[in-house]
Amino acid sequence: MAAENPLWGQDRIAGELSKLGLDVSPRSVAKYMGDPAPRPPSVGWMAFLKAEGHHMWACDWLRVKTVTFRTLYVFVVMAHGRRRVMHFQITDQPSDVWVAQQIVEATPFDDVPAFLIRDGDPLYGQTFSRRTYARGIRTIQIPKGRPQCNCYVERLMRTFRQECLNHLIVLDEHHLRWVLRECLDYYHRARPHQGLNQETPLPQPRLLSSDGIIRSRPVLGGLHHEYYRAAA
Repeated sequence: MAAENPLWGQDRIAGELSKLGLDVSPRSVAKYMGDPAPRPPSVGWMAFLKAEGHHMWACDWLRVKTVTFRTLYVFVVMAHGRRRVMHFQITDQPSDVWVAQQIVEATPFDDVPAFLIRDGDPLYGQTFSRRTYARGIRTIQIPKGRPQCNCYVERLMRTFRQECLNHLIVLDEHHLRWVLRECLDYYHRARPHQGLNQETPLPQPRLLSSDGIIRSRPVLGGLHHEYYRAAA
């Protein structure tokens, strides 16, 4: 796995092995690989996120340059409870009205979050505030210069960059949309998450047996691989 996926760290590989019925601790994997832990936010804020996680979403931006140096902006909305991406959209002309519309599209039903964490980007203007208030969502603006207060979605953005976009050349908006959909399908269904006890955002049935040949399936042209047990 390490040879096929040089971007993976010890926790990631331990999670993949767990999916295959092989319980190996990250410490054992760390004998051969290193994976420094990120600096966490304050204990008080983390306790709040943990207590309200199932009622809380977060949003953020991802800026991407295409091969022709066109700048595209990706707006992402993520639910804290299972680290699931509820909505994303791409534009080259972001605005307050456009962002407000994305919140409407992200909450088409009555099941809306109690809280939405965001940063101080001026794109979250009056129209955005009115739309979130009308849907019963309380927005929480994190302090300036403290992105770790929005750590879950920031970690997601880092995953997008380190495990996907930094290794690809984006041709245009259509190509970026395909890449993100492929990446999110893998992220939701197959990528183990340390914050979810090595489960995936969309829970998958756990193997009851360690029998069967282990096979791999390439993701994003082989940038990553999904591992599974072949039927005996």
